[in-house]
Formats: sequence, structure tokens, C-alpha cells
Amino acid sequence: MSTATAYTTAATYTKLKSGAWGLRIVGNIRVQSGDRVTVSKKDGSRKEETVGAVLWSGDGVMLCSIQPAESRQGYTSPAFAAAPAARPAVRKYRKGQDCPCCGSEPLDAQLHCWECGFSGK
Repeated sequence: MSTATAYTTAATYTKLKSGAWGLRIVGNIRVQSGDRVTVSKKDGSRKEETVGAVLWSGDGVMLCSIQPAESRQGYTSPAFAAAPAARPAVRKYRKGQDCPCCGSEPLDAQLHCWECGFSGK
């Protein structure tokens, strides 16, 4: 009998507190910002999305924002690519800037969004 861990993941769309669409990822695999996941839609089709930020995780469930399409072109996460790709340039955030994750609240002095939990550090 094998003791190897089987990684299973189910990703679906969900509405976030901000009103934006996000990802609900259920399974025993961890994702991070920039990772690409295959999402199952209600009609049975699948679509590949890029994780923007992990907003919450617990009990085998992760809630994540979706990275906007214009900022992810040509980028594939090294965790899921055959050959490692260069990480995108470090982004600079500033106090008072609208949250890049949910867009509904300005970032505080610690570059944190209280609405979605984004941290720009």
C-alpha cells in the first residue's frame, strides 16, 4: 500500500465580499499569487485563471482574487511551468492607493486593505 500524498484540487468561481469574482480552491494543495489554476465553470467547461492574492485559507479551502488579464500576459508561475519563468517586477504600492486586489478600499499606512486582506509589502 502506497503512503504517497495525492494532491487533489477543485477550483470554482465565487463572489468575494468586495463584489468582485474570485476563486474558491478546495483541496490539499497550496497556491500563491501568480499561480495558474484550472477553474470548473457551472456549465462544465474549464478556464485557466491566474491567482491574484490569497485572501483567506482554512479547513482545506482557499479564497483568492483573480489577477486581471492585462497584467498576466506571458507570465506562468514557476511552480506550474516546465521551465522556470522570471517573476514579474516588484510592484510599488503607496498609502491611499485603491487596493489592487478588490479595488474597493484605499490601502492604509501599512499597505493593507481591510476589505479583502491584501498586503502590499
